[in-house]
Amino acid sequence: MFVGEPLSAMLRSRYDDAVQDVQQVVGSVHVEGERPRERRSRPTVATQPDRTAGLPSSAIHELRTPLTSIHGYAQVLQRGLTDNPRASNALSVIVRESSKLTQMLVELSDLAELADPDDPALPPACTDVDLRELAEIVSESVTARDPAGHKIVVTGWARLTCDGRRLALALTHVLTNAVLYSPAQSLVAVNIDDCRDCVRIYVADEGIGISDADAERIYQPFERGANAREFGARGLGLGLCIARQALQRLGGGTISHVPQPSGGTIFVLELPRA
Repeated sequence: MFVGEPLSAMLRSRYDDAVQDVQQVVGSVHVEGERPRERRSRPTVATQPDRTAGLPSSAIHELRTPLTSIHGYAQVLQRGLTDNPRASNALSVIVRESSKLTQMLVELSDLAELADPDDPALPPACTDVDLRELAEIVSESVTARDPAGHKIVVTGWARLTCDGRRLALALTHVLTNAVLYSPAQSLVAVNIDDCRDCVRIYVADEGIGISDADAERIYQPFERGANAREFGARGLGLGLCIARQALQRLGGGTISHVPQPSGGTIFVLELPRA
């Protein structure tokens, strides 16, 4: 079985909850010269309560609700103030910054999901996955949200029976980390190596690199490399922690890294065969 549309749709709609909320806000406001759109109610989805201590899903939802309104109304005002460059530029900042906050809340939600290894809400869903197709879909999802114009190239091929959703989650955060800490418009290379006992996915970037002192710390929650602030990239320091936890749920998968000789970092995701 290939990755298929269900997984593809999940990856492309990772932020759909926030996007739908923004669209509802935008659609409910009449802008001069436009017909108001009908506001559609979202279906109620029954979910199991989040038992993760310290990161309750209700708190994440409460944070995202006002943020969604700020983002949506800023977009509405942008459309109505095209003749005022100063106001339009200010609103662009609001839209950009609220998008970054939304991504941070998604990371907190991912961490909360993976925090409890015995959580029945996350049963394994193993299928035969085309890893080349999965990596290309994840790459498309990451570059679609990347304003800095990075290019991700995928090479190699392998098939693996695994939980494709968890692997996609891990790879999404590794690639997001790679573009976040690399110069604009630089290359990120993904290579899939089909070995006898495992599959390895290499992610090579041209970024700021990782010092020996930070080699283990960067996989801990809310930790970032010492040179991250100097580079100017902002984040919560959760991406690599989420990737490690997601891989561990794939039958004991691991993540490690080595420096590139020419600068940057090569991350190695190793996935055991069942």
